[in-house]
Amino acid sequence: MEGLMELPIQTRALFSGEVNEVDETGLTFEENALLKAGAVQLRDAQFMSVIVIRFQDGSNSVTYGKLEGRIAFSTRGGLGSGYSLIFELPSGLTIAENGLPTIEINDHHGQALAKATECIRGWLFAHEARGVSID
Repeated sequence: MEGLMELPIQTRALFSGEVNEVDETGLTFEENALLKAGAVQLRDAQFMSVIVIRFQDGSNSVTYGKLEGRIAFSTRGGLGSGYSLIFELPSGLTIAENGLPTIEINDHHGQALAKATECIRGWLFAHEARGVSID
């Protein structure tokens, strides 16, 4: 493991109980090692927020917010709770390690809400421009 420390990548040993057991269904040591490596690597995750707006005229608008990253092997950071302690951003740091500005920038709820706000503004502008009452 010490030789890997010289590389410009994040590495660490995994210990029993940190990841789910993998059935060794391969026919060789190599096949089983590949199965285990695949199980550990498939930790990508994303959080999605969806907002549906139903306007007075019966039309709909759907907005999305997405936060992509990966699930950490353990909780890290002190600025947050819940998923922010285990959700790693592409930088390799959890949201809780990055702090409040990063949480606000990457918040999938906030992204969806900002897009919804723009949709509502656009709808209001279009209806006001046509002289339609929106009461």
